[in-house]
Amino acid sequence: RVTVERTGALRLDIDRLTRGLVPPMRSKGVLTWTGEGFPEGCAVVNFDLELNPWGRGRLLLAFDIGHLTQDTGAQTQSIALTSIAPPFGGLRWFALCPLRGFRSSKLYLPNGAHLFASRRTYHLAYASQSVDTIGRLEGRVRRLYRKLGQDCYSPSAALPPRPKHMRHATYSALMTEIQETSGMEDAAAFENTLRLLGRS
Repeated sequence: RVTVERTGALRLDIDRLTRGLVPPMRSKGVLTWTGEGFPEGCAVVNFDLELNPWGRGRLLLAFDIGHLTQDTGAQTQSIALTSIAPPFGGLRWFALCPLRGFRSSKLYLPNGAHLFASRRTYHLAYASQSVDTIGRLEGRVRRLYRKLGQDCYSPSAALPPRPKHMRHATYSALMTEIQETSGMEDAAAFENTLRLLGRS
């Protein structure tokens, strides 16, 4: 499946945009995304947000984005908003996908598209969804190494030393997590080997 990352899709987070807002209210502003894929260095979207006390709202977007390979052209898009009442109080807001009507907390604008819509509408996956168990475990170990100030990770390399600013208890917890995750990675690799031998 085509991924969000490969298409350079812009992600519009409705939850973040409406967090802390109490209806009735109206807010206007500008959203920006930066990256090498934009000819001008960034993408800019003007928004006009309106929420009413009955759990409904409207988000009006205006943009003209020079995307990776294809410009969107001048666009004005109106998006209906709906909400639910979580048990802890307040309202959680969602967009209704302008193309399919799905309720979604995030909308995407992939390269080549002209309107924001749900990930399901554009059949987009995340790159992490195509990573196997070993890849996920290796990614976790790499993130732990970065917490210890190490950008490079090699299964055969010695464990990183404790950074000077880090507490001993924190370092010990990270080392334990690295060793446990590495053990899970080895076990997953062993299972894969057995599976391959069984097929042959």
